[in-house]
Parts: sequence; C-alpha cells; structure tokens
Amino acid sequence: MKTKIPLFSILLFLLLLPKLSYSQYFDWVENYYGSEAFNSTKTNTIGRSVVDSEGNIYFIGNCSSDAGFHGNPFLSFTPYGPHWNTVNTVVGKMSSSGELLWCRNIHENNSCHVSGGRIQLLGDSAIACFVPRLSLARDDFKYIYYLDTLLELVHAGDYNMVYAKYIIYKNDTLYDYNRFCGASNPAAFFVLDMDGNVIENHWISSWFLDYDGNPLNPQNECEPLGAFSNTACPFAVDDDGNIYMINDMNIFLSLWIDSVSYEINISDTEYVGGLRFKIDGKRNLDMQLPENRPSNHRHNFQLLKFSPHFEKLLASQFLLEPTPEHLDTTLTCEIIDTKIDHSGNMYLIGYCSYNLFSPEKEFGEENDLYIGGSDSSMRLHFSNRDKGQAFLIKYDTALNPVYIKQFCRQETDSTNTYNNYLYSFQFDESDNMFLIGSVTYGKTTNNIYYFDSAMIDRKGYLIIKIRLDDGKLLLCNLRPPSDVINPSSRGIVANNNRLISQLRYRWYINFADSIFEMYNPAEYGMGFAVWDYDGNELLFVDYGTSGVNNQASSVCMHDSILYLTGMLASGGARFGDMTVYPTGASQSYIAKYVDTAFMHPYRGCNDCREDIHMLVHDGEPVVTVYPNPCSQRVSVRYDGGEPLVSAFLTDMAGRRHDVAVSKQDEGLYTIDFTTLPSANYLLTLVTSSGKQITSRLLKR
Repeated sequence: MKTKIPLFSILLFLLLLPKLSYSQYFDWVENYYGSEAFNSTKTNTIGRSVVDSEGNIYFIGNCSSDAGFHGNPFLSFTPYGPHWNTVNTVVGKMSSSGELLWCRNIHENNSCHVSGGRIQLLGDSAIACFVPRLSLARDDFKYIYYLDTLLELVHAGDYNMVYAKYIIYKNDTLYDYNRFCGASNPAAFFVLDMDGNVIENHWISSWFLDYDGNPLNPQNECEPLGAFSNTACPFAVDDDGNIYMINDMNIFLSLWIDSVSYEINISDTEYVGGLRFKIDGKRNLDMQLPENRPSNHRHNFQLLKFSPHFEKLLASQFLLEPTPEHLDTTLTCEIIDTKIDHSGNMYLIGYCSYNLFSPEKEFGEENDLYIGGSDSSMRLHFSNRDKGQAFLIKYDTALNPVYIKQFCRQETDSTNTYNNYLYSFQFDESDNMFLIGSVTYGKTTNNIYYFDSAMIDRKGYLIIKIRLDDGKLLLCNLRPPSDVINPSSRGIVANNNRLISQLRYRWYINFADSIFEMYNPAEYGMGFAVWDYDGNELLFVDYGTSGVNNQASSVCMHDSILYLTGMLASGGARFGDMTVYPTGASQSYIAKYVDTAFMHPYRGCNDCREDIHMLVHDGEPVVTVYPNPCSQRVSVRYDGGEPLVSAFLTDMAGRRHDVAVSKQDEGLYTIDFTTLPSANYLLTLVTSSGKQITSRLLKR
C-alpha cells in the first residue's frame, strides 16, 4: 500500500531542493522502505550490487520486516517476540526494466549490519553472497528465517551457562545438530544460481585452541567467537573458485578457570596456541599461531584463503606484525575492500587510526607498523599527530605481501581532526588500477604524502592511478572542488576511458565548472561523477538530496547503462524527472541511468583529439557532436534525412541560450558559442519539421 504524502511536505521538499543537473537519462528508480529498527536510521539500505551480461541487477542489503517494493514486503511473515529487532538481510534480482524477479531473506533477530553483506557474480551462472555475522546469542531467541526457510533453534544444556549450544529444528524435525555449535555470531556464505536457487551454503564459526589443539573453554565444548566483523568484511572468489576472506582479530574470549572469568584475545600466548575454523559444524580447519603476535591494543586482521567449498585452508597472514613495546598503543583498523586479479593476486585497501603513546615523537622508523609476512621493508608509517590514514597492499597467491602504498599526512596541529580514506578501487582494461579517496582536515593546511612524495596542502577528493604489477604511480590528482567529505560509494566503473563513482558533498560542489549548492550547510548532497582516465572532470549528476546520513553504495555498468544504489536516511532525492519522496524511515534506491555516449570511448581534447558524443536511434547513429568537451565551437553531423534549422543551449539553472547554426556541408553543421561561460549544457537541435534532439555538452 502506497503511503500518502501531505501536500505541505511535498511543497517544502521541492522548495528546499538545491540546484540540479536535470538529466533526462534516468529510465527508472525503485526504492524499498519500511519501519525503522530500534536505535537505527539505516535499516533499509543496499550494501552491494552486481549486474550480469543481460542487464539484470543483483543486490544484497538490509531491510525491515515490513519493507518491500511498492508495498509488497520481502518477508512472508512479521516476526514478533521479546527483543526482536526488525532487521533482515535480503538478496534480490531485478530485471533491466526494474521488475523484482526474486528475493531471498535471512531474518537475523537482533543484529543490524551496516554493510548489508557482500555479493559477487561468478561468471554468468551463479552469485556468491557473504553475510559476515548473524547474531544468535540470546536466551529468548527461538527462530531464524534463513534463505526463506524457517528454522527453530532450541538451547541444549544449562541456561545459566555463559554460552549455550544450539540444536536446530525444521518443521519439528532435527535439522542439523551442532550446525550452529559455537556460532553465536556465525558467518554465512552461500551461492545461488541466477534464479535464486541455493547451490551451496556454509556456516563458519571459530574457536581459540590451546597448545594441544583443544578448544579453550573447558566448561563448554562449543566456544563461540565472532570470527568476522559486521562492518565491512570483504570477500572475493578467484577464477579457480578459491575464497578469500578477512577475519577480524579484535575479538575476545571469556575463559573460565576455577569459576573465574578471564578475558583473553589472540595476542595471549599463555593460553591461545591456535585457531579453529569450524565449517558447517562438522569440519575443522585448524592452524597454529606464531609466538609473536600483535598486541591486544591493536585492531588487527587475518587474511584467509580457502579452497573451493571450504575444504581446506590454503593460506593465512596477519595484516600487521608485532611492534615495539613502547608503541603499545591503540590502533583501529578497517579493511574497506578487496579484489583478485586474473593471476590470483589479492589487493586490499584499508584505513588505520593510530594514537601514539609518546607525543614528543616525530617522524622516524620507530613509529612504523610492519606488514605481516614482509621482511620489515613494508610498513605503515605514522607521525606523532596522525589521526588516520589509508593504504593499498598487494599480495601474491600465497598471501605474501608484494608492495604497500600509503596515503598519509604530516600533521602540524595536534588539535585538528584528520581523516584520509581510500573508498573504492577498480581495474581498468590495461592492467592498471584506479582508486578514489578523500582528504579532510580541521583548522590548518598540511602536507599530504603519497608514495613518499609531497603533494599539495588542500582537501577534496583524490583520484589515483597505479600500475598493477609494481605499484608505480601513474596519476595522483587531488581535486578541491568543495567540502567533499568522502566519495561515499564502494564502487567504481572504469570503462571506455571513463571513471564513474558516486560522491557525497557538504555545502557545495564545483565539478566540471558547474556548482551545486546546499541551502543548509549542515546537510549533505549526493550524486554521481564522471572523469576520464587522466582525472579530468566530465560530468556530475546531482540527486538533489539533503540530510546527514544518506549513503551511496554501488555503481555498475552494462553496455551504456548505469545502475546506482544507495540509501536515503533523511529527505528525498531527484533522479532526472523522477522524485523519491521522504517516508520518515530509511529507504534504499536503485536507479537506472542510460547514456549512449558511454558506449563509445571518451577522447579528451587536451591534445586536440575529438571526443565523439553520439545519439543513437534504433541502433543507428542519428547525431554526432564533437569535440566534447569543447572550448569555442562544435561540429554536428545529422543523419536524420531533413535539415537542422536552429539550436539552443540550456544551462543547469534552466536558462535558455539561443545559438546560431551554420551549415558546412550536407548533413554537417557548426555551432559557435564563444560568448557563453564554461559550464555543462544541454544542446537541443531543431529540424525543419520541428523535431528536437538533445545532447549533453561541456564547454571548458
């Protein structure tokens, strides 16, 4: 049932919209929303999405129990009970026309994953999904709705025990004894075919082991540990089916000795000798841990490589090695994303926030954190006032580090708050990698360092291009168009000499000589941006959002079609001529953007080469406009069978500018607009019969 929006709210929302890039290229936008979970404003959000060769889009995300498209909820029932949280994981498939073809659900009782899980296309025959943590550890917990199957969980043993063992029933029949054994926060990995049918699924939990290989807690044969973080937890599957995962090592165990509880973690060499990954409650994959381990004040990660179907643990590696005792201070880390190239090498980007113990220390090797498995030549470097910095690391097929590239800052004022992030990265067609990040700071300007070279003392977003094999820097472009707080997106398209990602900005953004402003400087706008491979700004399409918690997610491309996903926590959004109105709760969005120019390689005009912008009708080119971008005039070739008689430009504020059309040859015209300012325009051509054809144009 559609929600009625008061007329006053609609008028107020339209009044507060900032300037928009009124693109006519959005085909449709779909969104789901429902009641908000307790103490959350981000319940209904899409974590990731992928698109197949036919233009179908697959997504994974969070949703409330009553959420769905067009008032049709994803869940077939409404869960009730004490402490129930209305947060679910949903995996779905939509056609290129915006129709929901199928969805599968996991009801998690009382957890809310910010990431909403991860998803990866396996060729064109299956999709792999990863939900890093499902919260089951509640005494009043009874059911879990897993991939549309309702399972009943019954405690086995004494309720007074710190951790209880679970027995699972399906329709009053014993389903899988010990499957959840020790899994108060199990990770779920499952593979679906393109029609949503389950091909295989696995549950992963972990134990601390003593030096004899026994689970540590002697009072409970099943010791639960949260093996994987519920924040990012990226995963990847290579061409051979091997599975790469990131294990969050910032986990603790209450070890009971003589009725006394001791809190230990993986750095405790007195008790902890190894680690066990239990697959599906029946297969143990054990590993010994080295004697030298990162301190318990350091948030650390373990990189894991499993064989197909989790039959074997092939390799593991700590992200960080142990460091000197005098630097035994707090370190918070996050792994943002990971990718595998066709040779099986793994790349990951991450973030570290490190507070040094000794404030008098300046730059020096003693402030370094070494990368696990290296010969101490690879390290994260911190100054005495670093607040946060980003890094890229390449590993070979055995998870040995190959190189590290660090994005850091030399601070000059310890009172400021600094954040340096890398948010997304993608391979291009020539074995290069593009990364997008951001630089923010408080009161003063500082020197920013990347690849040990000073760059520039300003904030903004960052575009980096490196060579995959050796990490050689090919491009490092820091753009300060406005207060771009972060790119917000976890995805980049790199195709036909175009980079496409979503950006989130504060106050205003100046992109490709067009300015988009927020009327309330405390709120944030959002849209998607297009660059060429040299980092030049080509186009920004603003969504007209407002609020503080809106987030962008994936961007996927199929031929010339973009699929953009994200979450609106406050306010609405405009996608071309379509408006998503506020609902009072968080809501996801999936928008389809079609532009035939994306089918053709972009060629910049810095060296006077021509970028051809083509409008195609019934598969055949009708209008070709070049060069684009341009500086003074453009050429237009029209194959429509009738002459062009006039033309006009429309700027982003909606103002019309008439321009003269000069015929040069049959079907060939030129248009001069030297007197107009540099900006994005819509060029409209008018034929003798009154037909209008509109194309985008950028004047530098």
